[in-house]
Amino acid sequence: MGCTCKLYSLRPREYSLFAPNQPSGRRQLIQQQAPPSYGQLIAQAASSSPGGGLSHRKTPTSVLAYAVHCQTDADGRPVAGVVVLCRDRLTGATYSHQATVQTVIHELLHALGFSKDLFHTWTDCSSKSQGSAVCSPRGKVTHSDASGQMRIYTPSVISALQRLLGSADPELGGPLENLDLPLGRTSSHWEARVLQGSIMAAVLEDPPTVRIDPVTLAALQDTGWYTVNMSRAQSLVWGEGEGAMFGSLSTCHNKSSSFFCTGSGSGCHYLHLHKGECQTDRYLEGCRVYKPLKNGSECWKEGNGGEEDWSGEMFGFHSRCFFSNLTRQNQSEVPLSGSSEEGRCYKHRCRGPNRYQVQVSGSEWEDCPAGDTVKIKGYLGSVHCPDGRLCRYDDITPPSNDVTTFPASATSDPYEAVPSAQDWSWPPLRPAAELTAASALCLTAAVCVLSAAVVCYRKCCSCRVRIHAASEHHTDL
Repeated sequence: MGCTCKLYSLRPREYSLFAPNQPSGRRQLIQQQAPPSYGQLIAQAASSSPGGGLSHRKTPTSVLAYAVHCQTDADGRPVAGVVVLCRDRLTGATYSHQATVQTVIHELLHALGFSKDLFHTWTDCSSKSQGSAVCSPRGKVTHSDASGQMRIYTPSVISALQRLLGSADPELGGPLENLDLPLGRTSSHWEARVLQGSIMAAVLEDPPTVRIDPVTLAALQDTGWYTVNMSRAQSLVWGEGEGAMFGSLSTCHNKSSSFFCTGSGSGCHYLHLHKGECQTDRYLEGCRVYKPLKNGSECWKEGNGGEEDWSGEMFGFHSRCFFSNLTRQNQSEVPLSGSSEEGRCYKHRCRGPNRYQVQVSGSEWEDCPAGDTVKIKGYLGSVHCPDGRLCRYDDITPPSNDVTTFPASATSDPYEAVPSAQDWSWPPLRPAAELTAASALCLTAAVCVLSAAVVCYRKCCSCRVRIHAASEHHTDL
């Protein structure tokens, strides 16, 4: 069974037809303009030019994209939605294919169910495995914990977070961003302090650091509308094994976790692909982390190396960030001893799980015991060897030169669930009389066309990489 799939680019004056909570008469126009293919994604490239027709609902200049579902079936399942992308990051020198793909995936997940306007419609289909033919409503899945943090309490989300943090706490629900929200209100993004780097955080950082993580896929599973192969999730790493209190405002300042930092010095991003600077932002609410530097932070880019090699730095695909205070012996233009540790790029090679060697400029390969330091012949100072971060995750690698694309074909089994974080494929919807796997594949194809087509537009609105759902009232979350 197949379907005809088309991509619609809406004119600005049509935007109001897809705003949330529109009367049903207006929403019927969706079906008049688009084929009745469930899962149809209708996309608009927004323009902020004078007279553009969006003055009644202006897009903040800090927003890159937003999304909302605009039609559901009788069971609350979203069957149509809209994604709005601002154009200026889709043309010229600022364009990043990988960032655009991640943006579309992020917004697609909003439209598919990860939205505060859909949480209450999630269904429990666990009884299907026991022979039952129906799913039952989950009811309210978001509740405040003892500290006032809003969380999603569903079985798969709780289990995924327990595995990540290494805690058996039964109250460990998925934390939602609570910045600028009244007590008891929910948002459509994960809490940044606990799930930094997730594809469903409010802000997406440098593309190699963004992960389609197990907790997000667990949430997709708990909607009751999709079958998810959890083994294909990407390793999140952030907070792994840190316990139930990880990311709380009471613990992020006391140096109890190496994922957080204090002060404003230089160091390494927690994935060790980038050098970083200890910074905070409004979502971290005073907690500080090492964020990638704006320019030249990638250890894996050979071109980032300078002429001076007094610190022994080496850049390239196999280089990673290490905390170090190395200086060459007899180097007169730099301090010979007592310099503080900072993020430096050195080559590494794996010798087993959490076992690796390090090489600096002009040196031999040296064993680097995880959690310890190593001295390098010809240098003063030492290199700190991170524990549990290197040579443990096969999917934590620099991006290759090949452009990531959507899969050109899919399995012939309409109900086979093979979500791939590596090739950006997504699982088909659960079997339903009015919804087919082919329709879900058309949705993915439409997004593929969108990511390529919007590059052709030339009109721009002023944006930067800040992402949120349309129902968040377009505030700078």
